[in-house]
Order: sequence, then C-alpha cells, then structure tokens
Amino acid sequence: MLDLSRSSFLLQKKADLFYLHVQALMERGDVEGAKYAFTSTLKLLDRFIDLGVFENNAILRKNFGFIGNEAIQFDIGKSKFDPSRHPDKWEIRIVSKKFYRWIGQNSPQLLAHFDEELETFSPLLLAVSL
Repeated sequence: MLDLSRSSFLLQKKADLFYLHVQALMERGDVEGAKYAFTSTLKLLDRFIDLGVFENNAILRKNFGFIGNEAIQFDIGKSKFDPSRHPDKWEIRIVSKKFYRWIGQNSPQLLAHFDEELETFSPLLLAVSL
C-alpha cells in the first residue's frame, strides 16, 4: 500500500486534448467557443513569455489542452523559468504555426479571427523589430 504522507504528488483535472477540443466545438457549431479557445491559448502563451516561462519545444497538440474552454499546459516537464529572459513574442507565432495550418484545412472560416488575435499578442512589426 502506498503511504501518501511520504509521497509527493499533484492532482490535476482531466484536460481535453487541444485539437480534439477545438474540433468538437466546431462539430457542435460553437464557433464562438472555438474563437474563445484560440484566444485563451494565445493569452496563456503570452503570459508564460511575460513571466519568463519557456519550453524549447512546446507543442500544442501534445502539451496543451482545455479544462472547460480554458487553455492549460499539462505537460510541463521540459519547461524552464528565467525571469531575466527577454520576452520574445515571436515565440507565440512559432508555437501556433502548425495550428494555423490545421485551422486553414479544417475550419478556414476561423482564420480571420485567429489572424486578429495573433496580431494582438505577437504583432508582426514587433517581431520584425526584434
């Protein structure tokens, strides 16, 4: 029997996988919910960058998901923390690149919203000037 008083553990709610969650929203016709999911994800990535939390290989498909319709990162094993690190908002574009292609193939009607939100969190002018 496992003695919980002598063990370290973390409880976490079950998250829906990133792509499956967005796909399910679109299949139900919940376009606004899908838009919110994008925004929630970009806000999370933006917040991590501002705090100095980063991962060299963050993958939305494998490391991110949703509880309800709020984005979370559930695989934080390779995440690093460096509060002195210069915030690079271009990382948001890098992490979301494959998702952008997926939206174009699966829900092209959402591309305009994604472009607007991406520009809010990772402006091209800012990215080019870095």
